[in-house]
Amino acid sequence: MSIQHVSPTSHASVASAADSPSPERVGTTLGVAYAIVALASSAAAVVVPTIRDEFDLSLATGAWVITAFVVALAASAPIYGRTADLIGPRLPITVGLVVMASGAALSAVAPNPTMLLIGRGIVGAGAGAIPVLGPVIIAGRLTEEDRPHALTRMSGLAALSAGGLLLGAVIADRSGWRAVLALPAFSLLLIGPVRRLAYDVRGGLAGLDVAGAVGVSAITVGVNLGLQLGANPMIGVIGVVLFVSGIGASIAGIRSARASFIPASVLRRAATWRIAVAGASIPAGFFSLLVAVPAIFTEELGASRIAIGLWILPAAAAGILMTPVAKWLRTHLSAKHVAALGLATASVALSTAAIFTSSPIGLAGAFILVSMSFSVGQAALVGLLTTATPPSERGAALAVFMVVFFLGGGIGGTILTSIGEAASLRAAIAVLAALPALATLSILSLSDKIVSGESL
Repeated sequence: MSIQHVSPTSHASVASAADSPSPERVGTTLGVAYAIVALASSAAAVVVPTIRDEFDLSLATGAWVITAFVVALAASAPIYGRTADLIGPRLPITVGLVVMASGAALSAVAPNPTMLLIGRGIVGAGAGAIPVLGPVIIAGRLTEEDRPHALTRMSGLAALSAGGLLLGAVIADRSGWRAVLALPAFSLLLIGPVRRLAYDVRGGLAGLDVAGAVGVSAITVGVNLGLQLGANPMIGVIGVVLFVSGIGASIAGIRSARASFIPASVLRRAATWRIAVAGASIPAGFFSLLVAVPAIFTEELGASRIAIGLWILPAAAAGILMTPVAKWLRTHLSAKHVAALGLATASVALSTAAIFTSSPIGLAGAFILVSMSFSVGQAALVGLLTTATPPSERGAALAVFMVVFFLGGGIGGTILTSIGEAASLRAAIAVLAALPALATLSILSLSDKIVSGESL
């Protein structure tokens, strides 16, 4: 029996017809889960300078407290997405929440940097379930008309992560950095509410392309480690080996499995890659600022952790306020133009940070703009991808999008630390500002037939 990709539209028929949650409830519940994922990076960012001092780590090594989380998230996301296609999102998202909490516990008690980074990787491996399965649940539970509102609310609540810098600072001052790294353990409290929104579909894992799953994850990790070749040859070589092995495993999976992990039709669709690569520039900027801004405030401006959190706090409010703004934008602009606006805002945010590196107001303003970009841009790009993809392949296409999207976060961190140590953080941020600018042009050049779904 051939295993097919279950479409979000099909999922809706599997979910209980009697239970029709409001888009506000769906978006809020999944948004809180997404906020915990985001807090796992933002709250940790404010204690990275402390961790570097305690373990005597360089800027590049210390940045892996964030990068390990982001890379593992990107590597695990497609596995959750493909598994949900086969059995529904209820079990995969439950597993993700439990794994995230387990990694938080390990990070909090880690006796050395190695165990700390392993723990952070496990947090990311669990967190990968939320950004890919959140849209799947939204697509399965809500009508096409209600989905954009829920997606925007989910992304908007994720922008609360900017407040994580202040939360992390307060907790670190009272209980130390280990308590901050334990925060993702609160994901256990969401298991009940999230499981009630999720659902099962008839099917099984017998047709899962295990080789392809391993291959995609190896490629994702390999790309990030391979970028370290110049700074750390040993790590870089491991990355190259993982990348090559991942390609081999993926090819073997396509040849041997009844259903490849990612269908060839999805991989051949240019629109999927253009939207995903464009989207990657948003987390590249967001996560690089998460590393750079606390470092600049601490080392160049002499600010305390609490002061850093207070300066960045308005960005959290901006993310929440973007929910009604994004709704207004959708009624006046096409999805393509809303996505382009989100990308352009990311470029302006990074340019602002590069120009006003020595100004607390400038850095705070940059963080507000990048949070707005994350809230509007991700939701618009997901909506754009959904429209441009056949229903039977949307789960796989979303998995590809999330891999590339959060892979951008890891690449952004690598660019930041590589150029930051060779030249300056100002120069690194300026280079990163060019990425969303180019992405804006790429999205604007998409044909109307693609973005309207007429080409399917």
